[in-house]
Amino acid sequence: MPSLAHAADGESGIIEYSADHSTWGDTSKIVWSTDILIPGGKNTTTFYVRNASDRAGEAHFYVGDYEISDGMEAFLRVDVNGVTGNPLTVTGNAATPGTQLNSVRLAPGQSAKVAFVIGMPVEAGNSSQNGSITPNWSVDLTLDSTDTPVTPGGTGSLDFGSLNLGSASFGSLDTGSVKTGSTSSGSLDVGSLGKPVTFIG
Repeated sequence: MPSLAHAADGESGIIEYSADHSTWGDTSKIVWSTDILIPGGKNTTTFYVRNASDRAGEAHFYVGDYEISDGMEAFLRVDVNGVTGNPLTVTGNAATPGTQLNSVRLAPGQSAKVAFVIGMPVEAGNSSQNGSITPNWSVDLTLDSTDTPVTPGGTGSLDFGSLNLGSASFGSLDTGSVKTGSTSSGSLDVGSLGKPVTFIG
């Protein structure tokens, strides 16, 4: 699956992930959702991110180099610490890959609860049946300069501008494809990261 490299303005930090807020590691610690995706429904993967660096910084969450099939109606959203983020419509390739969906400020060792949400509008029509979306989420952590005071907590604002891409790679979270179809067909194929999801139309 394609991934997206993000260049941050400042020095990059180390992000750790956890499904249970106890066992930390790389993105393999995320347990991807297998919820059924239906019109008006959502497929939500909830996990924690932690600043494993020795300086405060801002964790940013982006839509990656996503793919969406013709006619598929969907939106992406990132919720942080229980605060619902703004949805980004990706129907018809309306969104720019690299668009920041949300952010959160993290002190050294501080964590935040994050939810990656793939949603289908309630008014989604038959054109979404047998459709698919591969969001390819991306995350990075930009550390403060060494003379910036630490101010922990809080969520950052949403920036729907495009991200400046560069050669520094901070990784991407490849969730596979959400496929929709008739009652017993279609799946969310997350490869080694999770299990299929069925769309009921």
